[in-house]
Amino acid sequence: MPRFSSLILTLLFLLQSRTNADSPFPWSPLVFASDFSNVVFTMNPGPEDRQSPWGVAYKLQGDGSLKELYRTAGWYSFEVFVSRDGRNLVQMGPWNSGQVPSSKDLAVAFHKDGKLVKSYSTTDLLKDPGKVSTSVSHYMWRADQDDSILNEQRKRVVPTLDYENHFTLQTIDGWKYVFDAGTGEILESFQFNLSPPAEPVALKNSVSPNGLYEVFLEADKDTPSYKNYKMQADESSRPAFLLFNKKDQLSSARTLFKANVNDGQSPLRNLTNVLWRADSQAVAINTGTLPGNELSLLVWNSQLAKFTEARLPDYEKLTGFPMPDIFLLTRSQSAKTWTPDGHLIYEIKFVPIEEYTGPDPLHHLVELSVSSEGCKVVKRLLLPQ
Repeated sequence: MPRFSSLILTLLFLLQSRTNADSPFPWSPLVFASDFSNVVFTMNPGPEDRQSPWGVAYKLQGDGSLKELYRTAGWYSFEVFVSRDGRNLVQMGPWNSGQVPSSKDLAVAFHKDGKLVKSYSTTDLLKDPGKVSTSVSHYMWRADQDDSILNEQRKRVVPTLDYENHFTLQTIDGWKYVFDAGTGEILESFQFNLSPPAEPVALKNSVSPNGLYEVFLEADKDTPSYKNYKMQADESSRPAFLLFNKKDQLSSARTLFKANVNDGQSPLRNLTNVLWRADSQAVAINTGTLPGNELSLLVWNSQLAKFTEARLPDYEKLTGFPMPDIFLLTRSQSAKTWTPDGHLIYEIKFVPIEEYTGPDPLHHLVELSVSSEGCKVVKRLLLPQ
């Protein structure tokens, strides 16, 4: 319901820009709810002079009453995202006036327990300000405010706050940001595409069993655009895998090529192994060569209507042993296969630089259940002799 309300507000926001008056939408009392809990946030515009807006976060009790958590003051927004524990709020900026982004124009702000922790202006997030869409008196900077995209594409780029408290925002100049909603810090940023890459690199076994999805590689060592990648640790400087819906040609996920891309001259596609689950709801992507494999794991998230990256349990939960305090020569983690009941067989292997005499064999095979809520250990398996 809150996400639906946000979409309606965004559409109203776009529609008003085409009116003759070209004036901001009137302030009014609004209610926003967490997508994952019983927490709501009420937004009140205050007096007509717009000088004293305020808000209140509440938790719905078992008897139907509302318990006040905290109050905010001094700001108003048509679009607020509420974390599942209610402590974090993401405030979207207003309909910014003028034709050019400004450091004074709020894009997004993050609040914790009613206090501002971090904010970004439109110039902080836009790398190509010339891409903004303008009306008579205002400009639009978000990807979901772009006139040129289809409605189906628009649904894929609306801002979202997920269960893990990650806030995703996409700009009109083609950049995607993922924030920690608790701190406001940017966790990752990269360019995104709503259509297949200009030089899609085909991969073996990349089409899902139901034929609906396909995994592409953005670029490879023998494609012209590969020279644009700097191959650093930063995700924005490395090629990535793009998962597309073949029916509507819309991007449903992006994940980095995680292995060492500078390992010889072999094309990256030859260092990639795609393993789809039989129900087409999850895909494992192994990259690299033994003994240095890395794994990306994407799973369908029905709430967000897209694939998201599944998090693996920590080493101790996976193996039953604490993470060894040793220097490693190599580390390998990879998907071996999917079982008939949809579980993933996952292998992890450490090779220490020096002789290791501890109880941990450093080589493990684990059966995992995989869902959008994460991965859980089903059982630990015996390694083949």
